[in-house]
Amino acid sequence: MHVGQCRQGWRRPGGWLSRGFNRINRAMGLSDLYPFTITAPVQRKLAFVHDIVTRAPLTTEEQRALALATPEERA
Repeated sequence: MHVGQCRQGWRRPGGWLSRGFNRINRAMGLSDLYPFTITAPVQRKLAFVHDIVTRAPLTTEEQRALALATPEERA
């Protein structure tokens, strides 16, 4: 799954991830777990982690280059 699809699941109202987690919490009598939107810095961090995990295993040099790359360079 592409990171953009994952973010859409969290970000959109009624997105599949947030909706699922909220349903579980409501079933236990708790309030919504994800009533908020994910900010741009958090989205970039999630995309970075997604890139690292999906491109593993990387050499140390490849990891360093990816960590220092701009979002455009990582795309």
